[in-house]
Amino acid sequence: MQRLLRLRGEKKATDRQTDRQTDRQTDRQTDGNEGQIHRDVKSILQKLNTNKATGPDQIPAIVLKRCAAELAPILCKLFKLSYQRGVFPASWKIGCVQARHPIPKKGKKTDPTSYRPVALLSIMSKVMETVINTQLLKYLDNNNIINDRQYGFRKHRSTGDLLAYVPHLWNRAIDNHGESRVVALDISKAFDRVWHDGLLAKLAAYGLPPGRRQWLNRFLTDRSLFVVVEGCSSDVFSINACVPQGSVLSPTLFLLYINELLEITSNPIYSLADDTTLVSCMEPGKPLSSQETVRQRQQHASQINADIKTIVEWGLANKVQFDVQKTRATTLTKKSHDGLPIVEMEGHPIVESSSVKLLGININNNMSWHDHVVSIAKTASQKLGVLFRCRKLYTPEQLLLLYKAQIRPSLEYCSHVWGCAPKHSLKLLDTIQKRAIRLIDTPNLTQRTSTAWNIEGGFYHGRCSSELSQIITPQAVRTRKTREALQAHPFQVEVLTPRTSLLQHSFFWRTSTLWNQLPGNLFPDGYNLQRFKSNHSIGSWRIIFWTTVALYIVEIIVYMLFGSGEEQSWNKVIDNPGEDQPLKSQTEKTENGKQTGDVA
Repeated sequence: MQRLLRLRGEKKATDRQTDRQTDRQTDRQTDGNEGQIHRDVKSILQKLNTNKATGPDQIPAIVLKRCAAELAPILCKLFKLSYQRGVFPASWKIGCVQARHPIPKKGKKTDPTSYRPVALLSIMSKVMETVINTQLLKYLDNNNIINDRQYGFRKHRSTGDLLAYVPHLWNRAIDNHGESRVVALDISKAFDRVWHDGLLAKLAAYGLPPGRRQWLNRFLTDRSLFVVVEGCSSDVFSINACVPQGSVLSPTLFLLYINELLEITSNPIYSLADDTTLVSCMEPGKPLSSQETVRQRQQHASQINADIKTIVEWGLANKVQFDVQKTRATTLTKKSHDGLPIVEMEGHPIVESSSVKLLGININNNMSWHDHVVSIAKTASQKLGVLFRCRKLYTPEQLLLLYKAQIRPSLEYCSHVWGCAPKHSLKLLDTIQKRAIRLIDTPNLTQRTSTAWNIEGGFYHGRCSSELSQIITPQAVRTRKTREALQAHPFQVEVLTPRTSLLQHSFFWRTSTLWNQLPGNLFPDGYNLQRFKSNHSIGSWRIIFWTTVALYIVEIIVYMLFGSGEEQSWNKVIDNPGEDQPLKSQTEKTENGKQTGDVA
């Protein structure tokens, strides 16, 4: 027994010695990067938004911004002292909640829980958090700690990337004679219920140095809040759990807290921060009989139920609560939805919905985008109606600014995903766009194809997750010098032939086909998004310009050959291109009218 205790004591002493060596190594790295940190702090101060509200310390951003050169060395010394001693200033732990403009959430407007309060923190605290967060993200990226299926709060990741990839999996499953079962999980008060001890244990498991863990522990603990309503302040009360709202470090810490959740199930979980979706795809690769389909569905339902049980157990161990009432299941298939096996959570059946809402996009269980386009058209039309009623109060420049801020995002959000909707659905959006053009007197602002090209370019050059980059594969080098090979640009991608029109109209197949048809002079040598945007924008205007010139030349030739009478007829044909037959001359109309009158 004494020997066992002695061995444990020696192990603890060895661990403490290793921790001290790691801390000394981290301090040496910090000292070596002191000049870089000074430049980073100065850059952060110079980029502060002066329109942001001040924190509880009442130090405005404009003072920090204009005095960036003088304050940067002082703040660097303060940050270094705070980090080395593992102490976070107590005055920076106080948050001020402004109850005047809370952010509304889903639910009844009369329910206080349907609003998200806005907490204001010290601006100097955010500057230090930005420096620490940059170093933390660099460590996480270098060691590949964050799961690749996490798309929230990460560089080169966005909602558009996740919405491009996951529906592609569903379309591919249907193309392979299968289907997909989706469970949209709802985490109750995700950021407000982060268990501090559990988070610190995860940080240790991910190999963060003890000094940094101690600093983060002081950053999280002993925090407090007070509420301000119409100039009156409440008493200060303490917060025992959560990551502080409005903090720069909070999103990264939350990703580390739920990172394990994305690795414990047999079916993949795709997440954007706390929006988590369990996806189970069935791809048999051949047509199945009715009995085989039922058997496959039973097997997939069993796997999903086992995964949900694992998720609930993980939630209990990490004090994360999943709301069964708000969790929804959807089966995306072209087959019959009758007799689908029940999916359960904690003994309660999960509601089977006819559509799934993923990051603001409504997707029907038959993979149709019509309902989503109708919903955004309705929302944009209502906003545009308000703008029409207020048009006399604003100048055209102000109307354009309001349009870009309130209406255009509704029309363009993830348009590369639902841009394959039927033409009669997209006409609803084009109608709203024309109404806006008449109101503001400006050219068309929405170009769904250009947006898709820009996103495809980012995927091609690896500005995305590894899963997405594997879909966009460069085309093999052609040995034969055919006409098609000679006209192809060096950034061609492989386009496989789909079995169904559903996959053919998906983002990757549709955009890759258009991508291969682009002229080679539009592409810069490397990844340069701004130059690529400028090139294909100029290319579009060149097409419009030369088309106009060609029509003008044809009009002159017609005038020279046939005279003014035929010129008038040709102008009418140009002005009315939708008519099948050329318009008759006025003389023919008059003669026909007389003949009709004579017959009458």
